[in-house]
Amino acid sequence: LQVAVNSVEEKRPGAKEELFGLLAHYFIMLTILPLQVWVPAVFVSGLMSALIVTPTHQSEELFEDYQPDWVTAQYQSTRNAVTTNPFSEWIWGGMQYQLEHHLFPSMPRSKYPKLKPILQKFAEDNNIPGGYRESGEFEIQKNELGLILASSRGRCG
Repeated sequence: LQVAVNSVEEKRPGAKEELFGLLAHYFIMLTILPLQVWVPAVFVSGLMSALIVTPTHQSEELFEDYQPDWVTAQYQSTRNAVTTNPFSEWIWGGMQYQLEHHLFPSMPRSKYPKLKPILQKFAEDNNIPGGYRESGEFEIQKNELGLILASSRGRCG
């Protein structure tokens, strides 16, 4: 266990402080909110995360072999969601710009909309197979549900 702790401390200065902050957060939340409020809130937030993150990752083909061109691989393995209103834009939390997030993970998500046309042009100029992939927010959810159902019946791949 000490090896793991040392490894984290070496690679992530301030990790201990983050851990104490998280523990304090959960202690305060459990103190303020009754369990019948806190537990469903955790599950609902987890469900929302799953509904938003998985469709943008699982909607494309998986690679069987190593992909030497990392940028092209990101284009081919992600699909963005097109949101239809400010509430959807907020609830997706920037994850509707999955390609932008994969290519520039440290960029503030508020900058993703400005990056989108640049990446679309890059895909076009460089003949990226499939180009810049995006689907409507409801279409991508429907496709994800179809994939889950097919997987549950053993018919995916």
